[in-house]
Amino acid sequence: MFENNLKEVSLRVKYESFAKLSAEVTASVNLEELALALRTNLKYIFDYHAFRFLFMYEDEKVVIEFNRKIIHWAHDDISLASFEQAPEESSIPRILMPGDHDFDAASTSVVFGDGFNFICLYPLALKKGGTLIISAASASLAAPIDSDYRFFRQLGNILCSKLLQILFTSRLEQLVAKRTQQLRSANGELSTLFYRVSHDLSAPLTTLTGLARLGILLKDDPSQLPEIFDRINSVIDASHQLFHKLKSIGEIDLLLREKNELHLTDFESYLMHKYCGINKGIKVTCSLRGKGRLFFNEKILKLLLDNLVENAFQYHKVSPYQFIRISIESTAEHLIVEVSDNGQGISGEYHSEIFKMCTRMNLASKGNGLGLYLVKRIVDSLSGTIYLESTDGIGSLFRLTIPV
Repeated sequence: MFENNLKEVSLRVKYESFAKLSAEVTASVNLEELALALRTNLKYIFDYHAFRFLFMYEDEKVVIEFNRKIIHWAHDDISLASFEQAPEESSIPRILMPGDHDFDAASTSVVFGDGFNFICLYPLALKKGGTLIISAASASLAAPIDSDYRFFRQLGNILCSKLLQILFTSRLEQLVAKRTQQLRSANGELSTLFYRVSHDLSAPLTTLTGLARLGILLKDDPSQLPEIFDRINSVIDASHQLFHKLKSIGEIDLLLREKNELHLTDFESYLMHKYCGINKGIKVTCSLRGKGRLFFNEKILKLLLDNLVENAFQYHKVSPYQFIRISIESTAEHLIVEVSDNGQGISGEYHSEIFKMCTRMNLASKGNGLGLYLVKRIVDSLSGTIYLESTDGIGSLFRLTIPV
């Protein structure tokens, strides 16, 4: 009679403690609070001295483990014991005893050590995917009782729901942080763009105004007018280039959504007509290799080449032999675009800076600082890579590798 009453009281205490634990688990918002709730309440429910909870969902892992002296939790950077690496092979509770290989592996945990007589394993698979493995070590000689398994299952269900919530919240926070950083970066780029564009537009307007007034003053001396008109045309050409770059920036997202069948043999004629030969005293050569057809936006490819080649022309140097080499290679997986030259080259300290918006390498540059920024933005959007090899005074090589 007394023993029955004692069992009823003990079971009632367990249920009351489990109800308190459930409330604290539900209220927890991170791994620290969850670990503290478990450590505070589990001692009133189970006669175990150390616990380890390993939760695996998709490619993420979470562990919470503690004993009476140590408490530890981690996300992702986790080493698995041998029995935790294939939980689907042991979907029912198991008892590990000293001398078992898995018992020795479990003993390497930060909370498991000498003095335990057995470790109880309770794996729980989720319908939504994922697994929770509960490991509980005891110094007692008494075997686990049936109520332990019932409580383990109820505990596992509660923990799985909470751990999924914590993981999803963590993912959402990371996504929000990433998007926030992207938004800040975009706002910074817009501020830079507005500032530079306002300057680059006001300068030619001021020049044109001055040339117009000069033309009026020299109207009685027509011999000076051709030079003035040449200057006007030069200013207009530079403004057209700026407007073209700004238009390209606005169209990138739209162009990236479009893909069509590109024939390299047809594109070769475009290269030969536009670039190859002697251009501004610089010898330009073109080569194409690989399969003849691929699905890629032709406008995007032209935009990449135009800006790389323009950059090579912009930073050429006076020498007896000047060259620009254009190479396009198509493989089964990538489109590889190379533009190399023997121009001014780029000092190593600027290699990480040249792809930023409105960056110019020297005060004498006549560019608008948007060309390489456009190239980088396009390649990044296509999950490609840019390789730069350049030495100041010797020349540069740009290699774009883009998945197709």
